[in-house]
Amino acid sequence: MRYEISNEPAALKTVTKFVLQRSSFTEIGFSEACLERVSAAHNHLLATLETRIPIYGVNTGYGASCHRTIENNQSEQLQKNLIAYLQCGSGRYLSQEESRAMCIIRLHSLTKGFSGVSEGLIKHLQNLLEHDILPVVPVEGSLGASGDLIPLSYLGALTQGNGSALTSEGVVDAASALAAKKISPYRLKAKEGLALVNGTSAMAGVSLVNLASIKWLTELQVLATSWLCLALDGKVE
Repeated sequence: MRYEISNEPAALKTVTKFVLQRSSFTEIGFSEACLERVSAAHNHLLATLETRIPIYGVNTGYGASCHRTIENNQSEQLQKNLIAYLQCGSGRYLSQEESRAMCIIRLHSLTKGFSGVSEGLIKHLQNLLEHDILPVVPVEGSLGASGDLIPLSYLGALTQGNGSALTSEGVVDAASALAAKKISPYRLKAKEGLALVNGTSAMAGVSLVNLASIKWLTELQVLATSWLCLALDGKVE
């Protein structure tokens, strides 16, 4: 089955099925309009950079360093540094389902054409998800105030072939996991590191998995209560 991403809102049922029944899907596809929006936004970003207009986190520093100017030829290194700086999570790791949910939700968000990422990053994330190569994400370390910065930084690291990857074989070296599937490490372009981490996809992914669990438990509870009533020859009222 093909998992289709378009400009239309994602159906919760379909996203949940992809997360919990991954084997049902063989590939991920994008609508033509979706990719056109991505390309248009990226081209607009590149054109704006040429004007030297300050764009936070793209040709400026972050936080208190926002007054510092970053030259265009240093923009890629800035994104690489941001991802490395944020990888300070701790605690247990997200489950495979939670990590997968985080990744597919982030992909949906980036394909809306608002973040300025390139089609190259979209296709790279597609490739990782089609091979079910997921980031190993510690659960602690992010407040979620301006996005799940720390959890999502591990996705940013995985795209570059850094750190660890979660696969069907367990936790393995990220570079080895990509090489096994003949996937080249990705080189983040201007703004792409910031676009990857500045969102709430980790929170949304965990919430999606929890919602599915709650639904299953609720149905089980209703069924168990019904059988108990029948076993005790109870009254339906």
